[in-house]
Amino acid sequence: MTGVVSDATGSVLPNAQITATNPSTGLSRTTTTDTSGNYQFTDLPPGTYDITFSAPNFTQSVSKGVAVSANQTRRIDTTMSLGAVSDKIEVTTAPPALQTDRADVNYEITSTQVQELPTTSTAGRNFQGLYRLIPGVPPPTENNSQAGNPGRTQAVTANGIANTINSTKIDGAAVGYPWLQSIVAYIPPTDSIESANIVTNSFNAEQGAAGGIAANLIVKSGTNNFHGSAWEYNSISQFNARQYFTRVSTTPVTPKNILNEYGANIGGPIIKDKL
Repeated sequence: MTGVVSDATGSVLPNAQITATNPSTGLSRTTTTDTSGNYQFTDLPPGTYDITFSAPNFTQSVSKGVAVSANQTRRIDTTMSLGAVSDKIEVTTAPPALQTDRADVNYEITSTQVQELPTTSTAGRNFQGLYRLIPGVPPPTENNSQAGNPGRTQAVTANGIANTINSTKIDGAAVGYPWLQSIVAYIPPTDSIESANIVTNSFNAEQGAAGGIAANLIVKSGTNNFHGSAWEYNSISQFNARQYFTRVSTTPVTPKNILNEYGANIGGPIIKDKL
């Protein structure tokens, strides 16, 4: 996250204090502006933050609900007004996440998309099937045998680039498969994924040797309470329209196809010496 702090006349404010706080986790980071009024946070984990701006003789300003995602830089500029330090201006609607500080082309797959959209795989749900939502990416495919690819991860080609030079990371840690470079070594369970950011062009240096796509998966954080869910995905052919290629007869019948997939997940706190 970066930005510029200035006063009502447009002059920059050096040594202003900026604090970024994640209300969900309590994580807080603080920095100050330089002589040009610029500030920068380089180590914010993905999440939603409240940003507090303060400076002597100026009214405190707070921007709430600022979303920070992987592979993206959020710019939050602010203008501070003269006033008592005890005064406060709250901005409850964050500005649109227009990325102007980096040139890469990336696509965010949200937790809602991961949970609600079909994620096909021969070994259960796999979020990689959602890569087909990204412009320039054809449907991924499962390569190699069960022995060579037991996790049934999928190979993907982006913008015509060979699928052997993709990069996939989980919370910033690479999960490449050196022996079969078109796939990855591990994909987290779908229910554990908070978001996935996929870069497909104009890669920053931080992406390393990526040439097709650079995917960074963010795993959900734990909480202080136990929580969980159970689900069933059901598909019954009788609820579907008759396909175009099904021959019309006196009594047209939709071919029988019934699929049920069940699952559950649970999460909670780490209990010292117990769990």
